[in-house]
Amino acid sequence: MNKKINFSFNLALVASLLFILGACGPNSDDYDYPQDLKAELTAASTSLTVKQGETISIPVTLDFALSEPANFMLEVRNGEAGDRDKSIEELGFTAGEGFIPGDWGSDYPAFEVVIPAYTTQFDIQLTALEDITSIGTKTLNLKLIEAGLRTAITKKGGIDMTLDIVPGDNFIAQLQWNAIYTDADGDTHEFCSWDMDLELYDGAGASVLDASYSSCPEQLSYAPGDVPNGNYLIVPEYYSNNGEPLPVDFDAVPASITFSKPGLATTTVDLSPFWNDLENGGIAEGNADGDAYQIFELSVTNNVFTVSRNGNVIFEQ
Repeated sequence: MNKKINFSFNLALVASLLFILGACGPNSDDYDYPQDLKAELTAASTSLTVKQGETISIPVTLDFALSEPANFMLEVRNGEAGDRDKSIEELGFTAGEGFIPGDWGSDYPAFEVVIPAYTTQFDIQLTALEDITSIGTKTLNLKLIEAGLRTAITKKGGIDMTLDIVPGDNFIAQLQWNAIYTDADGDTHEFCSWDMDLELYDGAGASVLDASYSSCPEQLSYAPGDVPNGNYLIVPEYYSNNGEPLPVDFDAVPASITFSKPGLATTTVDLSPFWNDLENGGIAEGNADGDAYQIFELSVTNNVFTVSRNGNVIFEQ
C-alpha cells in the first residue's frame, strides 16, 4: 500500500527549524542569548601611555568576523568631581577619524567605536591634546564596553584600561585675548573680533620666520628640531580693533601670552597694561608705537627653549 507524504507539513517544519537556528546565530541582537555565541572583543594592551600632542593606536581583536558592524563605547570613568560633566576633549584627548562622540546611553563621557563588518583586527586611535596649563602626568580610567545591537561583546563588565597622558616635547607660544564685553548700547561682543597677531622673527628682528594671523587664540608650536639653535624674537602684536564697538566694561584688551612645554612648565605674561588704547586701535589704525609690539627674546639650544623679557629669563625648558 502506498503511503502519502505530507510535503507541506515537512516544509513548514524545516522552515521553523531554520528560523530558530537563525535567531540563535552569532549576530543575534537578543541580549538574553548566551554571550559565548557572539564575537568577543579583546585588547592587546590595557596600560596605555601617550605624550601630549601625539596619537596612539590601541589594537583590538574580534575572535571571529561578523557580517555587520560591531559597536562599542569607550568611556572615561574618572572619579574626580565634575569629570562626568566634561566632554572627551575637556578630559584631554580626542578619538581618531570616524569615531562618534556622545553618551550612547552611558553615564560617563564616551565615544562610540564602530568596527566594520568582516573585520577581526582594528585599531582605536586616541590623540592627546596639548594643554599649555598642565603640569605632570594625567591618568584617565577608561572602559571599553559593548553598545548598540550587541552583535559582539566584551567579557563581563567590559575591558578596563588606564591612559597616562605624559608631558610632551613641543614648545608653544599662545596669544589669548578673547572675552565677552558689552558696548554702550548694551549689546555683547567678543574680543576675538579684534585682530591680534603673533610672529617669530630672526634675532635681529629683520625677517618674519613664522606667524599666526587668523586664529583666536594665535599660536606657534614647534616640535624638537623645528627651530635651529640660535636667537629669535617672539612678538605678539595689537594689530587692529577692526572698527568693532568699544567696550564699556573693559579698559584694555584682555590679552596674555603663555609660553609652555605642556606638562613640564608654563609661564603667562599679562599684556593688557600695554594694550589699553581701545579707541585709537592698533597698528592698522596708525598706532604702531612701542606698546603695540611686545617683544620677547627666544634662545634655542638643543631643544631647550629660553624666553627672556628685557634681559630677564621668564621661561626655560
